[in-house]
Amino acid sequence: MNKTFNKVIIYALFKKLSLKDLRTCSILNRQFDAVFELDMLWEFLFVRDFGIEMKDYREVIIEESAKMIYKEYKSLLYLKSHFSLEQEIIKLGSIQKLDLSFKNIKKIPKELAVLTSLQILFLNDNQIQEIPKELAALTSLQRLDLENNQIREIPKELAGLTSLQVLYLHNNQIQEIPKELATLTSLQELYSDNNQIQEIPKELAALTSLQELSLSNNQIQEIPKELAGLTSLRILFLNGNQLQEIPKEIKNMLNLHLCWNNQK
Repeated sequence: MNKTFNKVIIYALFKKLSLKDLRTCSILNRQFDAVFELDMLWEFLFVRDFGIEMKDYREVIIEESAKMIYKEYKSLLYLKSHFSLEQEIIKLGSIQKLDLSFKNIKKIPKELAVLTSLQILFLNDNQIQEIPKELAALTSLQRLDLENNQIREIPKELAGLTSLQVLYLHNNQIQEIPKELATLTSLQELYSDNNQIQEIPKELAALTSLQELSLSNNQIQEIPKELAGLTSLRILFLNGNQLQEIPKEIKNMLNLHLCWNNQK
């Protein structure tokens, strides 16, 4: 099997093309060397760094071909240690929205921190376990979606996201909300349902722009009365916790839609 054909197969795997269709292509041995240029290689490595699986690998049914592909694939991965992923992300320039949801991502590259113009970042519905503290450098970020992952901890450094308005963290394994997030004075929506949170920091009362706070299905036993200072709050969801009562200061808040497990 010649090197050109190896490149064709790798290109097919990455682009999710049918190998059967490629075999019938008349340009098979004439044009794919040109197609598989450095930019294509970098695109391949960038996607691979986000943990995207090569789902079309199963299409390769010839044993010897599979061995050759695997060898080529390992060689491509090896190149990551010799080149800078950061330089490739820089090529995204002044991008304002990046959607990486449903990509089977296991690890967020800390190099994303160079995208200082980014305003919206979707990382929901992956297999992420950790949020790199370097993301705090995204000072233009207004919306961050991290729901439906396997995250256990919110780094306190995210308090540096001074422009953040929407933060979705529901359906993870988070145990604590850092009190440092109280500095996110632009935050309007905070959703962290279906986690393992046991306590709401009273410092969150400083989130004077907060309109929606949803913490249903956690392990919260008490609500700090200081949250009555959230004068912009319109929605407070606390269903499915271990609450016995709600402070009267919060019950008496005007224009507040309140839901909790022992509501009467």
